[in-house]
Amino acid sequence: MPGRAVTPRPAPVPIETPRLVLRVAQPDDFGPLFARVLSDPVVMRHVDAGGALDADRAAAFFASALDHHGSGGKPGVLVEKATGELIGYAGPRGCRVLGADDLEIGFVLARAAWGRGYGGEIGRAQIAHVTGTLGRPRALALAAPDNAASIATLLAIGMLFATSLEVAGRGRRNVYVTCAVRAAGNAPTGSGD
Repeated sequence: MPGRAVTPRPAPVPIETPRLVLRVAQPDDFGPLFARVLSDPVVMRHVDAGGALDADRAAAFFASALDHHGSGGKPGVLVEKATGELIGYAGPRGCRVLGADDLEIGFVLARAAWGRGYGGEIGRAQIAHVTGTLGRPRALALAAPDNAASIATLLAIGMLFATSLEVAGRGRRNVYVTCAVRAAGNAPTGSGD
């Protein structure tokens, strides 16, 4: 109807769990994500090439690597439902380390969110999303060999070690795999790891 204001629809939520919402990145998310995650050397030490990002590199990462359009094919920002706080980023991204067009799940959490089982919760939900919603036969996860906490989480959510290899721009990575048949038992439960 002409002249009538149109209320924009909310951005789609690709993944939701009992305690978390993984949603598209909004411009206002950059500040908290930079302060809590991207600029923290302890959080970022095992992420991609490793190390904290300065403001310019973080802005470039935020603009190019995160899902701003609700495609569900790139990581989004991770928000704790109870508080509305942005606690990190997570979500599937393309990965060809095993020679196929796979999706890699992942999660990078602010230190304040560690030890609450959020990695396992969002990891299970991503597996269900990749193998269920997106219909992929498997999901991958990559972890630095000395990232004991992430490896323990990946094993706890049912992923299996496949190989260890050098990944361009990321260094040595252990590759973990789950198949759709195995993922059916890994639906989000909200339980911690």
